[in-house]
Amino acid sequence: MTAIVRRAEPGDAEAIIALIDALSAFVESPPTRLTADDIRRDGFGPDAWFQCFIAEQDCRPVGYAICYFGFSTDHGGRGLHLADLYVDPGQRGSGLGRALMAAVARHGETRSALWLVWDVWVENHTAEAFYAALGARRYDDVFEMTLKGDALAALAREGR
Repeated sequence: MTAIVRRAEPGDAEAIIALIDALSAFVESPPTRLTADDIRRDGFGPDAWFQCFIAEQDCRPVGYAICYFGFSTDHGGRGLHLADLYVDPGQRGSGLGRALMAAVARHGETRSALWLVWDVWVENHTAEAFYAALGARRYDDVFEMTLKGDALAALAREGR
């Protein structure tokens, strides 16, 4: 059995959607509204909004990580946000999750990222333990809030 982690390519878009849906099912969320075309448009080329890494076992996608660059005054400048990390339950404990995280960290290093942050589903104690084993710690002073949909559009219209 051969396992690898590699940078995703546009031809992986359908597999990425399937992996995103597997993660959504795991965290008890509905399937993604994204399409393979969205992934191809936003994840590749000179204006990519995110980067994706694929974990494969015997040439079959079994995990992925999506990340994007950001800037934080709290964390001291440039950094990387991990949007998703998922490994098929049958492959957990094989080192693929750690390999995906290492690929993301190396990617951040290419742009001098000083930090890497992500969200963890509060019910996912296994993930929390996995991240703690990597040396990650909770940043308890803040919590995430989200503005989207009609509320985001309404705010954007203010002052026009």
